[in-house]
This record gives sequence, C-alpha cells and structure tokens, in this order.
Amino acid sequence: MEKKKPYQRVRYREFYQVSPKAAKVICFDGSEDVLPLSQIIEEISDSVLVPVWLAEQKKLQFASKWVWR
Repeated sequence: MEKKKPYQRVRYREFYQVSPKAAKVICFDGSEDVLPLSQIIEEISDSVLVPVWLAEQKKLQFASKWVWR
C-alpha cells in the first residue's frame, strides 16, 4: 500500500503547457508561476493539486486545507 502524500489545491483562471515538462498557472488573484507537470495532479474542475513541499516554494493562491492522495 502506497503512503499518502499531502497536496494543496490551486484554482486557476488559466492553465497551459509551456513545454513538454512544465505548465503555467495563473490564479484568480493574478498570481502566476510555472509548475513541473510530473509533480501536479490535474482535477476535473478548474484546479490542480500541488505537493505541499512544492507549494511552499511557489507564489500562487492555494487553498488552506490539505488534500491527501
């Protein structure tokens, strides 16, 4: 059984791939950053899950509640 990891949710206004390995995320508050595609989980709605360790290094608008996956 794989150990679950903590993620934080980012709701975005724009999300697009800038290279085969990275995507740019622009949030509703205007904050934006580039994220590695290998580390994020895309959800059905307009949000992505970012590992907590990576979220601490990025300047994006994150939900305060953690999601465990």
